[in-house]
Amino acid sequence: AGTGKIYIGTYGGDIRIYDEATEKLEERIVLRNGIARSLLPSQDRTRFYVLDSTYEKIEVVDIAGRKTLNTYS
Repeated sequence: AGTGKIYIGTYGGDIRIYDEATEKLEERIVLRNGIARSLLPSQDRTRFYVLDSTYEKIEVVDIAGRKTLNTYS
């Protein structure tokens, strides 16, 4: 049985974190740039690189800290 997390970018401008086993919402990370077009994990899986829906901004999100570290245009 896995105890993993599922990360989903939403139209609400956040990343919702669900427990894979229970399918319950655990937490959310509010994004500065709005709607996420895609979430790309870093090689060490400590961060997400989030491309916004306009394809103009990238947001760096610390997964464990549940916060944005930086944004780029």
